[in-house]
Amino acid sequence: MNDLVISGLRLVLLLALYLFFARVVWAVWTEVRVPAISQSGVASNSTGATSRISRRQRVTELKIVEPESLKGSRFELSPTPIVIGRSHDADLSFPDDTYLSSRHAQVWSADGIAMVDDLSSTNGTQVNGQRITEATALVPGDRVQMGHVVIEATR
Repeated sequence: MNDLVISGLRLVLLLALYLFFARVVWAVWTEVRVPAISQSGVASNSTGATSRISRRQRVTELKIVEPESLKGSRFELSPTPIVIGRSHDADLSFPDDTYLSSRHAQVWSADGIAMVDDLSSTNGTQVNGQRITEATALVPGDRVQMGHVVIEATR
């Protein structure tokens, strides 16, 4: 082959390699850069004005991880709170879980942000192993545990 053609192909390959690395760096940067979330779960900027949470951090549904009999079941979040508990009038009822209170916790979506709040339950509600005392924002991958029930936040 001609030396000029080989040099041109090398240049094209090098350019494609640099573009690939730039795209990887951009993808990693957008994943790592997460907006600051206040205690109320609303992202805010330096002026104090609220803004929408990024699409990657938005939770639209919750998936049941435990108990095994309901594993994989999903339910969509809405602005109307979904009450979880042992009572038959709870929206998500787990009557066999003696560690759940009658009305244990509630989950809802507020402006695209998934929220969970403990309803003064006896055994408490945990998000990623940390007991919560006030309404807490969820991001994809967060696990909420109430008694033997474990629910995972998903997009």
